[in-house]
Amino acid sequence: APTPKIAVYSAADRLVHGQPETPMGKINQQLIADRLNLSRATVSRCFTNHPGINPETRAKVFALASRLGYNHQEKRDPDGARAAAKRLAFGVMVCVELP
Repeated sequence: APTPKIAVYSAADRLVHGQPETPMGKINQQLIADRLNLSRATVSRCFTNHPGINPETRAKVFALASRLGYNHQEKRDPDGARAAAKRLAFGVMVCVELP
């Protein structure tokens, strides 16, 4: 299979909200997907270590992301975090026989 041509930009390029910006725009998963002719969903699955992703594909995605200076950060849902904390609550009942 032919190796895709990859344009390389240094991380010293302009930063926008903590992410480097290339002459084409902000570096994101869609840009990585476009450069490698993959779907954005496949790129996303690479970053979440989905078991169905081919290791060679994952390596290509990580290599390009590294060269472009992309830093994956999972978004956190504050409502989901609160709901998870509520689910961790539990009770204990101790029974003793009194004389």
